[in-house]
Amino acid sequence: MRGEMIPEIKKILYVADLGKNSPYAFNYAVGMAEKNGATIVILHVVEPLPSFTIGFKDFREWLKRTG
Repeated sequence: MRGEMIPEIKKILYVADLGKNSPYAFNYAVGMAEKNGATIVILHVVEPLPSFTIGFKDFREWLKRTG
């Protein structure tokens, strides 16, 4: 294994869903970046929003009909 090159880490992609373990993963990414002189690219992930919108007045009327 002599002479093998370990790849240089230049960028770290940190993907966050803001779950309970996100801070631990972020701290790990920061530590790796500091150790390797790398930059961190942060990607926050959210679930898609519904394709429709409803106004407050319409929502109240809907609640009266269904509730």
